[in-house]
Amino acid sequence: MCHCGANIGRVVDVPSVVDYALTLPNVVYAQEQLFSCATNSAQEITDMIEEKGLNRVVVAACSPITLEPLFRDTVREAGINQYYYEMANIREHNSWVHSKEKEEATQKAKDITRMSVARACHLEPLQEIDLPVNKTALVVGGGVAGMTCALSIANQGHEVHLVEKDTDLGGMARRIPSTLEGMDVQAYLHDLVRKVYEHTLVHVYTDAIITEATGYVGNFVTKVTSEGMVKEIHHGAAVIAT
Repeated sequence: MCHCGANIGRVVDVPSVVDYALTLPNVVYAQEQLFSCATNSAQEITDMIEEKGLNRVVVAACSPITLEPLFRDTVREAGINQYYYEMANIREHNSWVHSKEKEEATQKAKDITRMSVARACHLEPLQEIDLPVNKTALVVGGGVAGMTCALSIANQGHEVHLVEKDTDLGGMARRIPSTLEGMDVQAYLHDLVRKVYEHTLVHVYTDAIITEATGYVGNFVTKVTSEGMVKEIHHGAAVIAT
């Protein structure tokens, strides 16, 4: 249980959450730390895993987006699979949004911790594998942003599929004659469209509708219906520019 300095500790009664955690099924050890992300705290977690023979670890702290890799490394260094780790976000999901309701925030911290412990009991060991990445990109939206994005990717040597639901590229910019500074928007747009169509790595689909999207990061498959035909596009990245 992390105090995160005052970010959690000034709102949540951390010691009471620790006591509560010890009453949960399958929990054999719980403690509080001022900063769980600190080097000495991470070492403390490693030592406890080894000393008590733990096979699951739940850290109640902040967002996993920022610190999950650190704690996965911590449990791995202690000799257990990194996917036997679970994080309970009691900062962004609790103390930061309930700073004036300390009693309720403490109860919510207990609830979040209980759910994380329950989930941890069902975690399975996973192994990381290397997979090839498709370097083709899909850009959805043929406005100025979408075309600029498509050209930027294509100019780096990657194939791009640009999908637009209307008959013509340009989007809302087709309705704007000039900017406040007097720039000719239509001339700029005409030149941008020309560059898109002339680029050998950019494939344009107009009057297009996405009918299906499957896959995972690095390897997606998207089906696009355009001009009565269905095109299956294999790509590793997607940009939504609508």
